Amino acid sequence: MSSVWESSISELETDTDDELEGARQELEDTDFTGPSNFLDGEGLIIGEESEYFLARNEQAVDREVRNEIIEDPRLEAWLEKELGAAMVEVVSPPARVNRLSAIDESIDRRKQVLKDVASGYGVDVIAAATHPHLSLNEEIPLSSADDGRYRDLIDHYAETGATGESENPDMLNPAAPAMSASLHSNFQAGSLEEAVDMTDYLLDVEAYTVALAGNCEAFGDLDTGWNDYRMIPWERSFNTEDDPDKVGLPDAYYNDRGLLSGMSLVFDPGTDGENAAKDRLDSAVGENWADARPKFYYSEDIEKYGLDNPTVVVEARLASMQDSTEMEAAVHGFRAGALAYRMKNNLPLLGISNTQQNREKAMMYGPEAEAYSVIQGDEVVDMKAYEALQLEIDRAREGLEYLGVKDDGSYLSLLEERL
Repeated sequence: MSSVWESSISELETDTDDELEGARQELEDTDFTGPSNFLDGEGLIIGEESEYFLARNEQAVDREVRNEIIEDPRLEAWLEKELGAAMVEVVSPPARVNRLSAIDESIDRRKQVLKDVASGYGVDVIAAATHPHLSLNEEIPLSSADDGRYRDLIDHYAETGATGESENPDMLNPAAPAMSASLHSNFQAGSLEEAVDMTDYLLDVEAYTVALAGNCEAFGDLDTGWNDYRMIPWERSFNTEDDPDKVGLPDAYYNDRGLLSGMSLVFDPGTDGENAAKDRLDSAVGENWADARPKFYYSEDIEKYGLDNPTVVVEARLASMQDSTEMEAAVHGFRAGALAYRMKNNLPLLGISNTQQNREKAMMYGPEAEAYSVIQGDEVVDMKAYEALQLEIDRAREGLEYLGVKDDGSYLSLLEERL
């Protein structure tokens, strides 16, 4: 697959081993040991990330309006810019919860503040998988290069002219990822070793999550007929011949070497000095659009985020944004429970090839697929979709019990209704 975007992004890729060896060594030298999030039965430490679109008079807002809203003092502590100029990310700081309704309430509280502030600018806040007022046939507005974490990516879009029509019709619009929204769950790990297990398990879990909570049949003005199409433009824009696994599933599970297996730098942050290794690590993590990925907080992060000690969290990323806070809480709860069940029972992994097949069927067909692979005992077996997904919901309920988290709003029942 060739395009202006793909050929030029390949030129920027650097060698993982050379560029990230210092970061690997820093991780090995840092003590990330803390209380286990999954086996103590005292609740769940979770942080939620919800991406919302902004519109005025049924038009996507420009980044100047978006930035004015973000700079409001009622929002700036937990609102972040996103790649798309007409979207924001609401970040709920990690907190220990013992009921799923607490997640629902936390999300709803921040969303309501955002809506109140945005209404002062005549702006609507929209929860959806893609922006309803943007088209793949037009230029998709991006954040500016001085907006922080997307600097290199946005600079690269500008240099390649990668907006509007693509040379490759299969690419859709190379900037299409900037008009889609996702729902991320961040789970605290008790150690690097635990983070490895959590990341690998979540790679398996996310296929079931999307099968149950697919929310992106239409991508902008494109009616795809899929259960959830959101990641396809990401894959077509960022996976290349030299690095085919930047988005989605790595070619192998993570390992005990660190958690950097499968990561590489696309954009060199261009920093030197004592923070160079940390900057390169942060860039590699940020440019790793896998279905699940680790994130590391140490060094200057301790003071920046108000942490007590170095912390590693694992982020589940495949699900699209949902239409209600209740469904958001259901997705977070399912992920947590399904992960806890696996951690508690030391379930075998499905194997990347089986997970890849599950993922493809989940995105295309959802509950309407013929079958999904699941672990039964120590074996991988194929089960009818209804039975496989019901099994995973039942496991998630049991996992929440392990965690000491009550499904007090019958949130997982919202997923069962889709079977």
